[in-house]
Amino acid sequence: MLEPVPGASWGLRAVLSTFAVQDIDDESCVQSRPPLRGMPQPGICLGIRAAWQAAAARLLSRPMIGVVVPVHNEERLIARCIESIQQAARCTRLRAEPVEIVLVLDACTDASQAIASRRKVTVLSGDLRNVGAARALGAAHCLARK
Repeated sequence: MLEPVPGASWGLRAVLSTFAVQDIDDESCVQSRPPLRGMPQPGICLGIRAAWQAAAARLLSRPMIGVVVPVHNEERLIARCIESIQQAARCTRLRAEPVEIVLVLDACTDASQAIASRRKVTVLSGDLRNVGAARALGAAHCLARK
């Protein structure tokens, strides 16, 4: 059975438990078997377990929740918007799950850039002139994190 991954959200635990090799213990993995042509040899289950634990550690080292906010000349509202999202991210029900806030500044000509840069958020800029394209850029950034 996989070792529990500290800090894993219920969603990550569900994914790992769905795909992990839970019913195989160490003894069954390393027992002698006749070699099968083209098949991994004994001990592969231990490798699978290690791979799953490494994958879980990588997933937990980055934010699992991303909030994308398209912004176009929102200097009056952007500070309160960021504060509101940060307050929601501190909700105890999230159990300290990391939350990344991504602001996509779309052809801003006001002070939105200056206000956003003073906050602990990721700021992307572009001359997209399209709210859907701004959302897509922010989502692509969140999904591309390693």
